[in-house]
Amino acid sequence: MKLCQVCGNENVETNTICQFCGSQLGRVSTGNIKFKLIKTVNIKDDLPTIEQAKNRMEYQVKIAKQQKYRLLKIIHGYGSSGKGGDIRIAIRNILPNLVWQRKISSFINGEELTRNSVKGRNFLSRFSQMKKDSDYNSNNKGVTIIVL
Repeated sequence: MKLCQVCGNENVETNTICQFCGSQLGRVSTGNIKFKLIKTVNIKDDLPTIEQAKNRMEYQVKIAKQQKYRLLKIIHGYGSSGKGGDIRIAIRNILPNLVWQRKISSFINGEELTRNSVKGRNFLSRFSQMKKDSDYNSNNKGVTIIVL
């Protein structure tokens, strides 16, 4: 297996083009853009309002893109009521719109980051390194991972 220097995914040895991002494998020069895999941000740490949390998340998407990350893990919490908090619901409600606006590529909820879900298997086929993440197979409803 060859590791892509751009997106970090493993590719079949015979490939010369990354099957995930389309970059040429084995060519690393100072002119190539290198991506880091994941940035983690806690947007609920100081108990923000829903509007503040949404603004923080959108700001962090912009910053993570500028810093050349492929993924952004948003820690929004599950809510103290045990039913799923308002911040979690608000963040997850605006993500489809950000995909539609092409500000993000896609996203996966923490509870779907498992080999037992179709969305999880598809995500892990693109980002196999996420199997080492602490939220892999943990059914963590307090996080969402955004593909930038």
